[in-house]
Amino acid sequence: MRKFLKVFTNLVVIFQVFNISAQNDTSADILETAEDISFVSQQIAKSYFYVNQNVKREQATKVIAGSIRRLDQNIEKLNGSYIVEPDSEEANMLLFLSFTRDELKDTLAKKYSRDRGALILDFSESLLEGADLLAKRNKNTADPDEAIMSKVKRMGFLLERISKYYIAFKAGYSDFNNLVQQRQAIDDFDSALIKISEHPKYANELKNTLAELNKFWPIAKKFYSSIESGSTPRLVFTSTTHIEKMLKKIERHHFGYN
Repeated sequence: MRKFLKVFTNLVVIFQVFNISAQNDTSADILETAEDISFVSQQIAKSYFYVNQNVKREQATKVIAGSIRRLDQNIEKLNGSYIVEPDSEEANMLLFLSFTRDELKDTLAKKYSRDRGALILDFSESLLEGADLLAKRNKNTADPDEAIMSKVKRMGFLLERISKYYIAFKAGYSDFNNLVQQRQAIDDFDSALIKISEHPKYANELKNTLAELNKFWPIAKKFYSSIESGSTPRLVFTSTTHIEKMLKKIERHHFGYN
């Protein structure tokens, strides 16, 4: 009997460990998917205004197509793997993300107008809000490596957000809230760069990338911050692309591939 109880207890422990591990893997997967939705929500809107301001038009058109594919894949992935209670906040949020995605795609297919541009901005914020809710529900703040990896990914999102509001301002969407949001994103990027620069686990190659990033960011920041007085959308586009390539190198380090 004791032998049976010991075997049974061991099986229960093994099952619990496996179950916790599976839950952690699922949460990490959902977190990564939600963070990517946040990123493309800003990238699509930014590229939309670049296309309709006839700046980097061909490149921005390709970005929109790729970002929409990513958005579709991410939402499909969440709907297929995220087990939630019917009528729960998470279930309603998944439905809302799908609905907003469909409305966004419908608006993108129509001729540009000021009202449709305003809708694109609204849809990008709605997708962001939904993705952020899911990300917060699945974030493991106790794991320092996951926290720093999430911060690096968020820096890419912040760059797209900064650029989105910059080019939208040039397109005439110059209300005060857009300025506040853009400046907040710049400040958040500043803070995140300080944090990742303090991370002790980077090898020499990554330290060199970080040194380059810290050197280039103040230059790009001046372009971003000139939203009211300057007119350098091409430089903003190019700067964003250059910084995101550096961030990708750091991100690949955290994911363990080259």
